[in-house]
Amino acid sequence: MGFYRYFTIRPFLIMQLSPKQHRVLPLIQARIFVSALDLANALGLTPRTMRGICKKWVVEGFLQIADPSRKARMYKLGEGQTV
Repeated sequence: MGFYRYFTIRPFLIMQLSPKQHRVLPLIQARIFVSALDLANALGLTPRTMRGICKKWVVEGFLQIADPSRKARMYKLGEGQTV
């Protein structure tokens, strides 16, 4: 089952993902909830840079805020991204 044990992404949406989104997708699917720090470590970016990218991805619908805490904000894959 691997990374797809909880849900799968719609196949036609995979082609629309950016390279960064492709790289973090397995992490998000494996852990369900991830922080900007987790994503920053996976991409080799600073947490501050990743927070800005996460904000953009939330607006685009790729991510959804799972825990709106200011210090430990968690994200999950956006509702429109899964089957």
